[in-house]
Amino acid sequence: EEPRLPYQVNTIRYNKIEGLLPVHFLIENGEYQYFYDITCKEPLFDQMKNRKYTVKEIRTILSDLYRCIHVMEEYLLDINFLMVEPEYIFFDKKKHAYCFCFYPEKKGTFETAFRGLLEYFMNFLDYQDESTVVLVFSMYQKARNRNTSFAEIMQEFCEIKEPVKTSEKLLEKP
Repeated sequence: EEPRLPYQVNTIRYNKIEGLLPVHFLIENGEYQYFYDITCKEPLFDQMKNRKYTVKEIRTILSDLYRCIHVMEEYLLDINFLMVEPEYIFFDKKKHAYCFCFYPEKKGTFETAFRGLLEYFMNFLDYQDESTVVLVFSMYQKARNRNTSFAEIMQEFCEIKEPVKTSEKLLEKP
């Protein structure tokens, strides 16, 4: 008989959650093994190896992250289990959007991982593009302030008011 799964695991197992990679499980000796479907997806880590980030790319990644978190909140999923390290962020070539891994056994906080993502961006900036440098360094400075939330950072730097769902984006006029 299958062991009783915690709420977070059951939620990602039985629901298709926009912005999260689909996951399949194996349970062996009471241990969960997670298998993420990355078909037709490119890791952010590989995507940016030989080039520099632009303001538009950073805003796209972070807007997709913000949208994913908003959807996760609807399912009462804990954002601390969201993997935002570059090797766990994937670009879905079919949907032209970034997807994230949800790993219920992840240690640490979202805030710490988010600061790590911003530090990663700093290593791959086009330092000739002042707007990109100012954006990332300003966001990083705000992220280091424990009184500033991720939502506040997104609203200030990525001009996000309310997340737009994919279905609503499809209805927008070009």
